[in-house]
Amino acid sequence: MAFDWKSFVALARDLQHQAVNAPNSDAFLPSAVSRAYFGAFGHASNYARQFLQFQSRKLVEDHGRLREHLRRKKRKGDSDRLEQLRQWRNEADYSNGLAWPDPPATVATAIKWADAVFASLVPPSGS
Repeated sequence: MAFDWKSFVALARDLQHQAVNAPNSDAFLPSAVSRAYFGAFGHASNYARQFLQFQSRKLVEDHGRLREHLRRKKRKGDSDRLEQLRQWRNEADYSNGLAWPDPPATVATAIKWADAVFASLVPPSGS
């Protein structure tokens, strides 16, 4: 059974809700962004391999290669959403604090954009 990447976005949503009442919301919010990105990336990668002839190398470079492949396949909006999600994820995972002006709003937007990737990259009928 294939992994359901949408469960990462659901986890991001759970973390977002938990952050509201948590005294340490700075731990929940970056984790939510990270999960939203990886959910969208995993889904987009699977979709691109199945329907857009993307060749994954299972290397870190696949993140950029996937975005470029999506652009070439006329999926610029998805590529742009993944690019922004990746930037937020890098900030969330590698910074010593949240540099976003409004962290809860950034998390909400990240989840919205991850959902948009899922809504856009839908397998063709009969697949």
